[in-house]
Amino acid sequence: MPKPEHFAKARDLFLKQAYPAKYEKMQKAGTLQPYLEQTGKDADEMWHQIQHQMMSEPTLPQDYANRVEALERIPEVARELVNHDLIHVPPPA
Repeated sequence: MPKPEHFAKARDLFLKQAYPAKYEKMQKAGTLQPYLEQTGKDADEMWHQIQHQMMSEPTLPQDYANRVEALERIPEVARELVNHDLIHVPPPA
């Protein structure tokens, strides 16, 4: 299970590689660390919400083998959605 720190670190790495000028500007302004911490918390909350929603989905397969397979995929699907929606997006203006 990921933790807020893992999401914050992923966001940090993404910004550093994809937006180095903005990353440096945020670093110099002292806004980078609080931003990363908040992003980590938001991502962790989103991950848990997605996971809970998916586990409660009435369309999950009913037969045991397929249900287990679907449930095992939930954490990875949740992580991909968080990465898409929060981690791998352009930095704030």
